[in-house]
Amino acid sequence: MKKAILFDLDATLIQFNQKQFEHEYFTKLLKKIEPLGINTAEFEKVLWSAVKNMYANNGEKTNEQVFWDTLNIKYSNHSSKLKETFDDYYSNEYNSIQKIVKQNQYVKQIVKYCQQNFEYVILATNPFFPHFAVASRLEWVGLSMNDFDYVTTYEIAHYSKPNPKFFEEVLDKFGLKPSDCIMVGNNEAEDYMTATSIGIESYDEQSFLDALEEKTIESSVIQITIDNHEVLSVGNTIIFEEKGITHFPMISIDGGPLMEFSEARKWVDAQEA
Repeated sequence: MKKAILFDLDATLIQFNQKQFEHEYFTKLLKKIEPLGINTAEFEKVLWSAVKNMYANNGEKTNEQVFWDTLNIKYSNHSSKLKETFDDYYSNEYNSIQKIVKQNQYVKQIVKYCQQNFEYVILATNPFFPHFAVASRLEWVGLSMNDFDYVTTYEIAHYSKPNPKFFEEVLDKFGLKPSDCIMVGNNEAEDYMTATSIGIESYDEQSFLDALEEKTIESSVIQITIDNHEVLSVGNTIIFEEKGITHFPMISIDGGPLMEFSEARKWVDAQEA
């Protein structure tokens, strides 16, 4: 039985076009930076250098320290003002990027399923952003930091994917072995190959759902919500399809007796009539 499941964030739990995200992110951020009298074209290059340095972090510093050390080489005279500007940006303009997110009403149900079937649910996103920026992105899809037992942000991480030490640092927090874990992510190099290189069973989002359907991932009791009714599924699997949850072995609604799914659907429809 697996103890922990690790999720990537972008293009896994949250869906958007990466190039469009980068365009929106930098356009709004550079406009915010411009009043400081900083050349925005040069600043964008320094930002990408900071990202490159976080990728290469060897563990001696947090990614936050690496990020700001990179910026301070060029902008030491603006250090405190830059931090204030970034904080204000993430609290305001950054949230307007939510408009490009593709909503998936089932992502909350998937996370809830994992909460009830694993000891630990971990958000293993590449730690290039501060805590409140990651929290905002989760809110865009109806999730929160509290839905996870651990979230990798740049304040606490000393490595980045595809460095295997990124995963080793996370597992060490909980005393987990790679064989205890499952990784779900979209990036073959950063998620799948890096996790499997240290022995973590890995899936992309679709293959994870397929594995649930094929009963290759063990689970026992599942509780979710359908039309505001608490639903308890008793069995060893729950089947997901592209447009939603389509089958439960046997279910109980609002504490009632076990019944087949078709009977339960009729019961819910009758209550809503």
